[in-house]
Amino acid sequence: MQWWLDFACTPVCNDRCHFIRRRLNLSGGLLDKFPDSMIDFEQTTVKMDASQQFLDTIAGDIRQLQTSMKAHLPMLEQAVNLIITRQSSDPKEIEHLLDSLLDFQQMGIGEALFIRMLEYYKHLDPEAAADYWEYFDKME
Repeated sequence: MQWWLDFACTPVCNDRCHFIRRRLNLSGGLLDKFPDSMIDFEQTTVKMDASQQFLDTIAGDIRQLQTSMKAHLPMLEQAVNLIITRQSSDPKEIEHLLDSLLDFQQMGIGEALFIRMLEYYKHLDPEAAADYWEYFDKME
């Protein structure tokens, strides 16, 4: 709990700190366990800088991953086109591709391709396609 207080209670957001303290006191006196002496305002800025660097690193990693995934999108598009033009009815092949497209969708990539594949699949297995739609809707 102290790390959270250290992160939330900075000298520049004193009002927020008091608000948080009031909330903690209202939730069963949790603040009694964390007196002012445990909150080191001098180190808070350093901790926030480290936290920001960590978040910046994660954001950079996500951007790299998205770039890599976008590079693979044409291959997935070819797979979708091949399944549709061959009029494949192999559920394992189609569901494997839909699962991959869902993974891409979690990164905000390939929504139109996923929908196109699912529109095809719903004519083969409406129940399974409905399950994919439901999972897709929960992701948004």
